Amino acid sequence: MDDTDAYLLNVKCYYFSRASLNIRDDDVFIVTYPKSGTIWTQQIVSLIYFEGHRNRTEMVETFDRAPFLEYNLHQMDFDILTSLFHFSNLIVPLEATDNMDHLMELFLDGKVLGSLWFDHIRGWYDFSNAHSFQDLRSSVFQIISFLEKELSEEEVDAVVSQQDIGKRTEGNFLRKGIVGDWKHHLTVKQNERFDRVFQRKMKDFPLKFIWDTDEE
Repeated sequence: MDDTDAYLLNVKCYYFSRASLNIRDDDVFIVTYPKSGTIWTQQIVSLIYFEGHRNRTEMVETFDRAPFLEYNLHQMDFDILTSLFHFSNLIVPLEATDNMDHLMELFLDGKVLGSLWFDHIRGWYDFSNAHSFQDLRSSVFQIISFLEKELSEEEVDAVVSQQDIGKRTEGNFLRKGIVGDWKHHLTVKQNERFDRVFQRKMKDFPLKFIWDTDEE
């Protein structure tokens, strides 16, 4: 990276800012694996905190509201793999690919953006009471409660309505935001390959992963 003032630098497997990072007591950290809803969550938190964002009177870029602090972690599940496949062909600095087999091998080896998903999930599980995202409104209430904020029903409605991907008509960065889209991209062989690695890496993990909207 040439512009060391604007970006974060790789030091001992972490990315720190060039200047010292001063953490305040009221800072909020959003910790995600790449292509796992990072921007979506940033937007929800911003809408909760800033009235000007909710009522559209303030136009501030997401990066300015929630700057990134990259951590060199590891990789993903079926839907994240699918999302990365499309993302790799959208963002120029990433290596574009039209070969899902090739991307899956890189993914399972932790040789993609964000490294190995299995390690990320295991590493952060101990720090969370994790609940899979299923209902946007209830998830927004969970975030509001965690942040110890108070919003009226109308303000919650504004947060939910602006982050309902099914109703969004602007831009294409947030592609689908659904569980199960991997079925339209992975072959049976690729599915079986992922299952074998998943069972080996996550066989004793206490949470159940939902791969399809029909699952409970």
